[in-house]
Amino acid sequence: MKVGTVLSLLLFVVFGCNRSEKEALSPLYYDLPAFFDNEIQRQQGRAIRAEVLWEKDGVTEVQKAVLVDWKEAFSAVKKLDMNKTAYRGSYSCDSIRNQAQLTIEYRALTTAVNPQSVRLAFKAGKLIRLDIQTSEKNFLYTSEGHYSYVPDDTLRISGTQQVIFGEKHSYKRSYWY
Repeated sequence: MKVGTVLSLLLFVVFGCNRSEKEALSPLYYDLPAFFDNEIQRQQGRAIRAEVLWEKDGVTEVQKAVLVDWKEAFSAVKKLDMNKTAYRGSYSCDSIRNQAQLTIEYRALTTAVNPQSVRLAFKAGKLIRLDIQTSEKNFLYTSEGHYSYVPDDTLRISGTQQVIFGEKHSYKRSYWY
């Protein structure tokens, strides 16, 4: 009888671990890092020149015909991964179909995760717009960010940052190509 109990327990542990391991590998939410890796690869080979607007605390600079470094342009959003194991169950998901367009929106259920919201718009199965909101607050600083990307058209990055006991700073960077 002890051998049967031990064998049953061993099988439970082995198959139980395999099941959760497979679940951990399958993404629950849209895979943002993979999307941005693919976009970096796709855009890098195209040598795209863009008009870039830089703004910091109200001071604006516009540069024309800038060769875009896509790794740098997507660096802030590429690290946002809703599929981290610790984030499982941290997002609600809603979708709306409007004629030929499907919009999917993820919203964080807690302020402890980033991004706070992600909205994806698809037309004919192709991503046509991506909007991401981030927010972080701790005892040292507060920051909020907004990223808007329309493939083969525009990338806009904006936000605010404030260090405790410091001034609030705003920034904006826009690419048109």
